[in-house]
Amino acid sequence: MEERNKKIWEEALQYAFAELDKKGWTAKNNGRYYFVVNEGQEYPNKKVLYYVEKYFDKKKVELIIPSSANNGERLNAFLANNGAEVISKKESFISSCIREQSDVIKKLLEDYKKQIKSGALKYEEYKWLLFASQKGMPSLQKSTIVDELLSMKFANLLYYSAISTMRHLNKDRKDQYSDLLVGLYDENIDIEERIKQFSGGIESLYREVETKLQHHHDERTISTLLSFKYPEKYLLFKNSFYQKLCNLLEMESLDKGEKYLDYLEIAEEIRDNFIKTDTELLSLVKQYLPEGSYDDPNYNLLTQDFLYTMLEKSNDYYDQFKQVKKLFNDKLKNLDNSSIKYKERNGKDFQWVQDKYGIIGNDYIHYELYCNKSSIYIDLHLEDEAQSKEITLLLKELYVHILNKKYDSELVSWIDWANKANSKDYFQSIRFYKAFSLDEDDILEEQSISEMIESFIELDKIIGDDIREFLINNNQVENQLAEKYKAEKEMNTPLNQILYGPPGTGKTYHTINKALAIVAPNFDLNQEREVVKQEFDKYVENGQIVFTTFHQSMTYEDFVEGIKPKVDEEQEEKSVYYEIEKGVFTKLVEHAKAHQIDKTEKKKIYTFEDGWNDLINEATEAINNGSELVLPIQTPTMGLEVVDITDRGNLRLKPKSSDKALTYTVSMTRTQKLYNVFNNLNTVKNIDKEFRAVIGGSNSTAYWAVLNYIINKVNGSVDTISEKQERKPYVLIIDEINRGNVSAIFGELITLIEVSKRLGKEEALQVILPYSKEKFGVPDNLYIIGTMNTADRSIEALDTALRRRFTFEEMIPKTEKVRSEIQLYNDLWKWKDVTWESKEWQIVEQGFSNLYGYTAEWDVKKRDLWKEFVSKGYNESDAKDLIPLIENKLDLELILETINARIEVLLDRDHLIGHSYFLGVDSIATLMSRFKNNIIPLLQEYFYGDYGKIGLVLGGGFVTKVEGMKVSFASFDYDSEMYQDKITYTLKPIEDEGEFRKAIDALLIKK
Repeated sequence: MEERNKKIWEEALQYAFAELDKKGWTAKNNGRYYFVVNEGQEYPNKKVLYYVEKYFDKKKVELIIPSSANNGERLNAFLANNGAEVISKKESFISSCIREQSDVIKKLLEDYKKQIKSGALKYEEYKWLLFASQKGMPSLQKSTIVDELLSMKFANLLYYSAISTMRHLNKDRKDQYSDLLVGLYDENIDIEERIKQFSGGIESLYREVETKLQHHHDERTISTLLSFKYPEKYLLFKNSFYQKLCNLLEMESLDKGEKYLDYLEIAEEIRDNFIKTDTELLSLVKQYLPEGSYDDPNYNLLTQDFLYTMLEKSNDYYDQFKQVKKLFNDKLKNLDNSSIKYKERNGKDFQWVQDKYGIIGNDYIHYELYCNKSSIYIDLHLEDEAQSKEITLLLKELYVHILNKKYDSELVSWIDWANKANSKDYFQSIRFYKAFSLDEDDILEEQSISEMIESFIELDKIIGDDIREFLINNNQVENQLAEKYKAEKEMNTPLNQILYGPPGTGKTYHTINKALAIVAPNFDLNQEREVVKQEFDKYVENGQIVFTTFHQSMTYEDFVEGIKPKVDEEQEEKSVYYEIEKGVFTKLVEHAKAHQIDKTEKKKIYTFEDGWNDLINEATEAINNGSELVLPIQTPTMGLEVVDITDRGNLRLKPKSSDKALTYTVSMTRTQKLYNVFNNLNTVKNIDKEFRAVIGGSNSTAYWAVLNYIINKVNGSVDTISEKQERKPYVLIIDEINRGNVSAIFGELITLIEVSKRLGKEEALQVILPYSKEKFGVPDNLYIIGTMNTADRSIEALDTALRRRFTFEEMIPKTEKVRSEIQLYNDLWKWKDVTWESKEWQIVEQGFSNLYGYTAEWDVKKRDLWKEFVSKGYNESDAKDLIPLIENKLDLELILETINARIEVLLDRDHLIGHSYFLGVDSIATLMSRFKNNIIPLLQEYFYGDYGKIGLVLGGGFVTKVEGMKVSFASFDYDSEMYQDKITYTLKPIEDEGEFRKAIDALLIKK
């Protein structure tokens, strides 16, 4: 060693020893196998190296540590070569700790065997079955490793968040992610080095596609990936029972990134010294595991199950969840402009959350931060317990309402969390796809808490509007809240928007939905298309929606106003005269202006709050004056006297008949619950039973007396106030907006449609129209929706003034639409021998159970698909028509993706082919027709008849090459030789389904 290096190493070692002494580190609580000695004191080698590195960094001197010096003897050798005195313990620290706690471990083993004898192993046997069916997966082929990984079943051994990350990286960084996985599985590299490289690589890679969320490829995920691939070498890991194991052995747990390897060493010692030698245990496991279970030759899975069962299941997570709730609530309370808010209702395993309006957040429907064992879930809960009959029925209707929305199962799923026999049919709730583990080291860090809040915001974005509108339509929301919600939602809808994209992406189709969402926000757009179109036509007829198409001949006079010739039919000699005529836009503006301001009157009914306040005031006056306020009850000549008002504003009542009678408390909250259910007490047959069903065990007579007072007050008092209402939105749909000369058509109105210049805004503008000389402005309740076919004219060529005044929404080909449709046929075909003629749901459910594994989510989704199939009138004979499409495995999604990928290279993304051309394709004959009548003519237009390029897109099955075409040219002084052997291309006429199938194979480059 050079003298200079020797000196700095001596200084660095002394610095390390001093820092360790200062912080109180000892070999007992931090060493594992090897120790550095200084003046008789032992120090853990890894910690020594840590402070040596810090010292070198402090001195700005480079320290090169070879990758081989990562653990054990190799680390010792590196330290010894640089002047450290190193010793190796005869017995490892782990071994000594296990030996000292051997009696405790033996006691745990005896208890574990008792649990196995009582049948507890059946709840964990799924692990042995999963390992047996997927042992050695995934294969190490880079091209398929991620796909195979995503096809595997991990049950609860891998958090969904980790799988979500896998899908994300598979989509956006597949090659790099595959490289990292192959490296993780490379047994030629030291395991510690592999984990370090994999963890660092994932962190860097995921930050390229996601800047905020965690990647969840922690040590638990790494252990699961390794254990499935090499179950004879590795064990499943969870931080929770690693921590418990360290506590049991009275040793400190290591830092994040070092825990799994430490756990492996500890678990292997326990396995070798206790599990393998317990013949009774091995015999019991063999006896109780089902046939087909993984043989577990090294007892790694058994060791993990022993530690999990005896340590994890006894772990109480609610103390930690309490910390999570506090951080969550503190952050949520201080969060401005959020779509969710803190709700002051929490318990040991839950925390309610409400939307920003306070609409979602009552006792029967609310968001909830929910803890179940070691997992935290983001839920929306429907609560039927202790609710009135009306609310119970309402929840049933709400369940059906949101069920019909068919939310994307990638983001949310249905859960039957209450597990009640009387509510199983409809009291299910919705869960956001992302779960959080209390085992994760960073669960209490700000990033995790922020992710939970973001998950609630995303859940509200997915389902919130549907639920709020349902509750508003069913009179479950106060008028003030409902108006605030409607006004804000209308304000968030763009006044001017354009849907743009290539042909067949559903631009015109979606304008109908968007227009209805504006003029009829409470209308359910998830109904049959025929119903939606009928609703659209209704608003077209009443003038709230106007549809027009721009074209090359469209003018300002057609759109705004112009002088049009008229013929005077009343004169004997017909004459022509000219009249100013309003255009389509001006007419719609006049209708919209007439409904821009709310202006009708309505009655405001005397409310429950008014009645309660009057009762409080009357009682206060009676108590202060020393008089009596007696509320009558059902028994004649009897009554209850109001004797006090509590600090919380509750009433205290006492029977008038006796001084010794008990005093009863009546709260406003419970009384209002009763009022919401019973607005006519004559309908109540059994007061005690019916009131108890709503508010629980409270004195029903006292509540009846107060409720009777308020109902009489409400029915006898009516106030009339002037209130604005009946503002109506209007919609102008301009199809093919880019085909007209937009600047000429809009003229000076291009400025008036700008949001800030609309009538009703602070910077509103009006212009004088050139013909009528009238003032003209555009109201803020008129919405403009345009469509633009990018294959006709690129968005870049659109008038700049128009572009900056519109919001643009790209409509791209959605291959998943094609996938879902063909998946329906594929799924149903798998039941062809069992269920074609049967419509019994039990059989259908069993079919789906066999395909997917029975869950409430799949039950709902797949039942709807079956219902749709049956409603189309398909029967067994119709199903036979699907045989060529399904049995030949025509992948419509792949065909569309392949064609579009080639078009984008040869042209651009403006000229892709939309998914609508592939919808409803249920046979080869239908697909042939779509190619012949739609796809090929579109390609001819795109490539201006250049059949060579069409051949590059569709392949030789559709386009053929014609060589050496001999033509005799006329005698003329011109070089014609270059044309004598010109190669030309022509379309192949395909009439046979077999030839068409071969052409598709050629398109997809299948041999």
